Amino acid sequence: MNNLQTYLEIKGLTAADISVGTKCGYHSVQKNIKGVRNNRFVREAIATYLDVPYTHIWGAASGRHIRKMILQAIKETANQRARAEQQRLERKYLPHGDAILKGHKQAVNA
Repeated sequence: MNNLQTYLEIKGLTAADISVGTKCGYHSVQKNIKGVRNNRFVREAIATYLDVPYTHIWGAASGRHIRKMILQAIKETANQRARAEQQRLERKYLPHGDAILKGHKQAVNA
C-alpha cells in the first residue's frame, strides 16, 4: 500500500468516491492512485478532489507532504472516534445527560 492509499483509507475514501466526484473513470482513478498509471489529467482531478496541491501527492517532494497529511488524518480520525465513544458512554451511563449536575432532582439507588 502506498502513502496515498494509506491516506485515503484513513479518511474513509475509496477510488469509487473519487471517481464519482471527479467524473473520471473508476479504473483510471484506481490505477493512478496505485501508481500503475501516470495520467496528469486524472492525477490533477484527484488532487483537486482532495483539495491539496498536485505536488503534495505526486512528485519529488510528495513523500514528506503526504506523510504530514496522513498524520493529520490520523489525529482527526482519533478525535472523531473519541468523541463518538464519549457520546456512546454518556448515553449509556448518563441517560438524562447532566441534569444532576444542574441541580435537577433524580431518583437514586439507596
